[in-house]
This record gives sequence, structure tokens and C-alpha cells, in this order.
Amino acid sequence: MSTNSLAVKSSVDSATPVTALFQGFNTFSGSGCSTALKGSAGPAGVSSSSYYRVCYDYQSLMEALDISGSGSYEGEEGSLGLKSQFVNSLSITTYCISIAVYTNIVTSDFAYNNVGLTSAVTAPTAATLDTFFQAYGDSFVSQLVEGAEYMAVYVFYAQSAEDQMNIKAALTAKGITEGGVITADLQSSFEDVTKSVQISWMLKQCITGISNPTYPGGDGIISYAMSFGTLTADNPTILSYQTMGYEHVPGITTFQPIADTRDVFLGTGGQSGLVTLAQQLTQIRNQISFITSVYQTYGYSSDSNFSTLAAVVAEDWITLSAEITNINNDPTQSYQVPSLPSLSNGSPALTFILSYAGPWGSATGTAFQDVSAVSVAQQTTITSILLRGDKCVDNMSVTYSSPSAPGETIAHGGNGGSLDNPINLQQGEFITNIAGIADPSAQVLQLSFTTSKQGPITWPTSPWQGSLFAYNVPNGQVIIGFQGFADGYLEQLQPVLCQFSPATWQ
Repeated sequence: MSTNSLAVKSSVDSATPVTALFQGFNTFSGSGCSTALKGSAGPAGVSSSSYYRVCYDYQSLMEALDISGSGSYEGEEGSLGLKSQFVNSLSITTYCISIAVYTNIVTSDFAYNNVGLTSAVTAPTAATLDTFFQAYGDSFVSQLVEGAEYMAVYVFYAQSAEDQMNIKAALTAKGITEGGVITADLQSSFEDVTKSVQISWMLKQCITGISNPTYPGGDGIISYAMSFGTLTADNPTILSYQTMGYEHVPGITTFQPIADTRDVFLGTGGQSGLVTLAQQLTQIRNQISFITSVYQTYGYSSDSNFSTLAAVVAEDWITLSAEITNINNDPTQSYQVPSLPSLSNGSPALTFILSYAGPWGSATGTAFQDVSAVSVAQQTTITSILLRGDKCVDNMSVTYSSPSAPGETIAHGGNGGSLDNPINLQQGEFITNIAGIADPSAQVLQLSFTTSKQGPITWPTSPWQGSLFAYNVPNGQVIIGFQGFADGYLEQLQPVLCQFSPATWQ
């Protein structure tokens, strides 16, 4: 689990920010353009809102945070608005469940009443249509809402459809439905779910429209959201905007080719557009990136089908990105949704099992379990082992590291005996053999570790007599941590091993 806050600027981060009503807008790049129009405007009737939403994909999360479809694609070049960047930073994968907590303060809202070309701009002809687009985009800002907003998103990184259903059941059991109003009891419900599910999760926050905001801790999300409306939006930012195509502007009669292209881009009549396909591919690419990172962490390289299908996804992304680039270069041409074979292959789910060696020693004292299936998803590895003892192992301290929590040390046992030098494991170095002496009715008397790069390293050197044991880690398995029993001594030790199988594509 990790918690993060994202401080953001007070404008849309794009090539040309959206700043005013009637401003031109390029749907295909999510960028503001020069202004070709003038007109009158009035209140849009938008009021402040506060709610939570449970989201099962990239698109529904964007909608929950009030991000328009035209701003929900990020190509290899350029950038999106800040809220889109916030969502992208969450690395939403195929089987994620996200819970968005959203509240805002609306300080101003305007919508156009009538509109027309300025005296300095000539209506485009068929011959000048692309030139007009390159300067003024394909549409104009028809509604603009300003103020401040607070967003907090819990992301549960489920690794399969089954995991996703289990999280949904846990949410439902705590009264967290598809969405609704924010109430005080939501905080304890969120905390109960994060403690109960065996899934890696993250909480990230974002505040706009308020200078130097103070972010709440993880246990204060709901109370902060409920009190957000009492704050002063002293640095109002654009919360949302809507756009309308130039084909609706009086005097512009040759815009249909670009309007047709916009339909291909955004989708129409139940047909998925390029934006939706980009969102789907983004989730699959994030899922592939995650699994690739896990494989690299644990040195697993026996999934050739994964590499083959991942390459298809990469090719489809290139195809889709190229088509969007072509559209942005000249939307007056005729375009169709390209064939993307990877979407019919599904998305990979990480597949592994945990097993246990030993145990050595006696099941007395207090039970401990350092790692679980969540540890694998978090890419937890052993980076150091420190033994203390004289005639037995008084204490074993293990340091675990992961990308989100480097250097967490967990100690088991008492303070007797003397310390050995630590066994430090480098990246890609794993324990290959554990040997030692144990008393089946008492405790672990001696431990000896051999790694893929060093050893054996043994401590203590002169223990009491007991039963010898030795364990070689089978090929294709990795010790990710330990469980057992400890009190004043290390009473029992049991390694926890992970064995991967090729990813299943669902």
C-alpha cells in the first residue's frame, strides 16, 4: 500500500491552455487553440458537488473526476490536462477497482448563448478547411466552470477477474455501493476494506484552486472532503469545460469532414472511438508493464506466450497512435477505426502459487507471517538478514524491500547473544539453500544461508546440539520471505516460496 498527494498548478497543462469561453479547441490533441468566435454568454447553472464513485475501468474513473472524453487520450507526444495526468499517474490496470472521492467549490460558470465568427476570421471553404483547423481547432469552448476541487482515489490493483469480484464483494459488505453521497461512516468502511483485502492498493490525492493546500492523512480523507466546501477558493482554476463543433456555428457550412473524423475519434452510435480503444489499450499496457516488472524482480523468464502477445499490444499501440497523429495532422480526410488484434486476446493476469518449506523448530511463542500473496504483487524481496545468538538463534531480523517501501526491517525473537555480520543480498540475488540445527520441541539453534552469489554464512557458530536440516530451493521457485513463531528466541522458521506459471489472458 502507498499513499500519495499530487500538488498541481492552476491551469490546464497543454500546448495551449483552455482559459476562456469561445476559445478554439483541438479535440484530437486535447489542446486549446486560437479564438475564431465571439458571442454572448450567461450562467451555466452548475453547482458545487460532492460524491464518491466506484470505477471498474479507465473511462469510468475519468468520468467520475469530470474529465471530458476529448481530454482522455495521451499520445506519445504532448500532454493532457492536470486531472488527466493525475489519473495517468495511478497506472490503472485491467483488473483495477478505483474509488474516487470527489468534491468541488464552483466560483463561476458560463455557457454560450449565441456565437459567430469574429470580423477578422473568414469562414473556411473546402480548400481552406485544414488551414482553419490548424489555427482554431475543430470546436470551441461552449461552457467553462471555475473553482476548486479535491480528489482522492483509492486504487485496488486486482490481478484477475476473480480478484476484482472479491474486492467488489468486500466493498458491498461494508456498504460501499456503485456510488453516492459522502457520509462520515465511509472513512471506517474504506479502512476496513483496505485492511481485509489481500490486494496491493494505493491512495493518491489532488487539490486544485487553493493556494498551498494541506493534504489530509489517509484516515482523514472523508472528513476533509466533507469540510472542503468551507474553504476559500483563493486561486480558482478551471474545473471542467465543454466544447461544441464548429459545424454548429452560423456561417460555417463546410465542416462535415472534420465532424465525421471527430465521430471516429470519440465514437458515435454505440461504436467505440479511438479514445475508448486508447483507454483499453492503456489498461492492458499498464497490466503488461506491471507483470514484466514482477517477472524481472524475481528472475522469471519462462513465459514466451506473454512476450508474444505483449508484442502484439505494442504493435497495436503504434498503429493507434499513428492514426491519431494522422488525424491531428489533417482531420479533413476520411478515417476509420483501425483493426487492433490485441483487444481480442484479452489482458494478462499474473499467475503464481505460494508454498512453504520446513518448518524447523517448535510451534511455540507468537506466530508471525512476514509475507503473503500481496507481497508478490508489491515485488517484495529480501535484501538483508541479520542473526543474533550464542547457543541458539535468539533473533532473526529480515529487511524487505519493494518499489513502494524500500528497507522495512522485521525482527523476530529476543535480545540475547551477539550479532553476526548481516547477509546483504543484491538485486537479482536469492537464497538457494537454508541449513541449520533445530530442536523440534524448543527452538532454532543455528541457521546457515547460501545465496546465488555468496555463502554459506552460518550463525551462531557453537550452538546446542539438535536435529540437522538442509533445504535446497527448487529450480523455478524463489524464497520471498519467512513465517514461523518467535518469542524470546526464534522458535520456528518456515520459508515462504513463490512459483510462477505463465500469465493467463482473460
